[in-house]
Amino acid sequence: MKKIFIAAALLLSCFIRSNAQNAAETPTKPAEGPKTEAPVTAVEPDKKENDKTANSLPSGYAETAWNEEYKTVKDKIKGKIVYSDEDRIIISKENGLTYKYGFFYIDPEKVKDMPNAGNPARLFYCVIEFPYIALDEVRNKVKEKYGEPVGENVKRNKGAIYWDSEKTSVVIWVDEYEKKPYSRKIIYFSKDIINELKDYKFRLFNQKELEVIKNFLP
Repeated sequence: MKKIFIAAALLLSCFIRSNAQNAAETPTKPAEGPKTEAPVTAVEPDKKENDKTANSLPSGYAETAWNEEYKTVKDKIKGKIVYSDEDRIIISKENGLTYKYGFFYIDPEKVKDMPNAGNPARLFYCVIEFPYIALDEVRNKVKEKYGEPVGENVKRNKGAIYWDSEKTSVVIWVDEYEKKPYSRKIIYFSKDIINELKDYKFRLFNQKELEVIKNFLP
């Protein structure tokens, strides 16, 4: 399960970077973190905690829901919009936090035989970014709301901690800062749509591969 989750998270990370590359944002210097050591420990939650996580994770983020269209999401986001691209992303800011609401659109000119090809872009992830905060503080805040995480993959103060349910996954990304584990990003994403994204990318790859093979033929 861990390998499947990591693969999905990496695919989503690539998609987020692609979505946000046209957004004009000025990077800010990370805030000074607390001076206390924040140890990272492995977590093996029991069944009750797993049940709590599965029952408490939302099917979206805050007031928004997965699969909602851009025009619906736009009226529900947190903060003030600073950038938007109707088929790709909405970026907003509030109280030192940056929110990135990402949408998935299946281009029918590239892939015609998928169920949602040509339909309006749908919400499938939300990223919350903030100045560096000690990992334990972020982890405990999420734990209070959703219970113990279902898994961790943190080595040398880098990696991810995640919560999982039938429809949603929540990920805390872990970075090393001043030789300690910190975080500055939490991601919520739809498991159903991430599977569509994987299928879409696979089909695009196959089409390109077939075109290359055709050029090999006399």
